[in-house]
Amino acid sequence: MSDQPVDCLLPNAQPDNTNLIEADQWNANWAATAAPIRLRPWRDYVSWRFATLFRQYIRPGDRVLEVGCGGSRLLPYFAKDLGAEVWGFDFATAGVNSAKAALARAGVEGRIYQGDLFRNAAVPPDFFDVVYSGGFIEHFTDTTDVVRRIVRLAKPGSGLVITEVPNVGGWVGKVQKRIDPEFYAQHVALTPALMDLAHYQAGAQPLRPAEYFGTISFGVVNYNRVLSQLPRPLAIMAGRLIEIPQFLLTAPLWAMRGKFETAAISPFLLGVYRRGEN
Repeated sequence: MSDQPVDCLLPNAQPDNTNLIEADQWNANWAATAAPIRLRPWRDYVSWRFATLFRQYIRPGDRVLEVGCGGSRLLPYFAKDLGAEVWGFDFATAGVNSAKAALARAGVEGRIYQGDLFRNAAVPPDFFDVVYSGGFIEHFTDTTDVVRRIVRLAKPGSGLVITEVPNVGGWVGKVQKRIDPEFYAQHVALTPALMDLAHYQAGAQPLRPAEYFGTISFGVVNYNRVLSQLPRPLAIMAGRLIEIPQFLLTAPLWAMRGKFETAAISPFLLGVYRRGEN
């Protein structure tokens, strides 16, 4: 597939919504990590919960876009396991490279572009069956504005928007603030009600109203600024070691196939929405 940008400047796109994180910071973030391994449902409880949800909404042949696809484990999963046609864009060069590396590692193809949602997203509007963003909208000062720009990318009347953000108000925020207070401050704290309101005002109706999602996922905490101080091989090894206690702690929950999610313990908020006709 071609990775040349598509000429598709979004209507009325103006850089007037403050992004709390600059591209240089994301470049340093993704450059310090290895090529991501695609989502594996058997790895832990949270991975199983994500896989179960995506199988409800993504069908073979769907065009699926990830907004802010740097470090994506999901695009290769959507392509290899769900049979989707995958697209993604990121405004950081290292983010684009990491997304391409993840697809190559999984042995699948996709269209990955370097683009900016507020200037030229490099992908066509009104085009996608599913638009996913994970850990993206909470980095902007005007939540409704950024969601509106994302909703425009989905097909009118049928396109789905799946939005996931970290639960900054739970234990994740407390740990992130202690480990990296600067990165913690670059988040806008959202609640399920605020997420639903932003999507409604952006022209999307909830199919699955926002809810607390998952449990005990240490991977949602960003350790990269700390790990970047280590030699690269040690940083990669330390990142992998973080996953071991997560697997051990969540294995019983995963085995029971239940839902154990609350505002206090869930690492994410997640909602599914359908774009209106306009």
